[in-house]
Amino acid sequence: MKQVATIKRKIILLVSLVIVSSLTQAKNDESQLLKNIASLGKHSLNISCGNRAQERMNKGLSLYRHKMFANAEKTFIQMVEKFPNCSMAHWGYALTLLTPRWSNKINHDSLIKASIALELARTFNPNTRREMKLISSISKISNNLVKLNSQDSDWVAASTNMDNK
Repeated sequence: MKQVATIKRKIILLVSLVIVSSLTQAKNDESQLLKNIASLGKHSLNISCGNRAQERMNKGLSLYRHKMFANAEKTFIQMVEKFPNCSMAHWGYALTLLTPRWSNKINHDSLIKASIALELARTFNPNTRREMKLISSISKISNNLVKLNSQDSDWVAASTNMDNK
């Protein structure tokens, strides 16, 4: 029995080392990609906020297209901080918030933040028709997700009440 326990501990230790090694390698790979953003390819969406804002938009989109959503979100947050009057910066931030990460659901806080970001995007008057359409289309998606989230909450509350009776 003691031998079995020892073998189990060794297996657990070995599996843990493999997992840690894999995570470290993945983090190193991501760090390398971030250092050389050009290796992600060229992704751009022409915006009317100026060249410096355009560079941030391109970087955020490249990260987003490569499913590096947390990094894309950080890039768009920096863009919003640096160019607060750029409606497309707020659009980019909302885009990352409305993308499911590890589950198929978008959490309620992200929906609220995205709604606020999109309201700000509309407030800063998009400069082109294309920008207006992009903001409008993602706003429709956001509004529908808020409705679905509310319906899910109602269903969960109703099913919980059924269990309690």
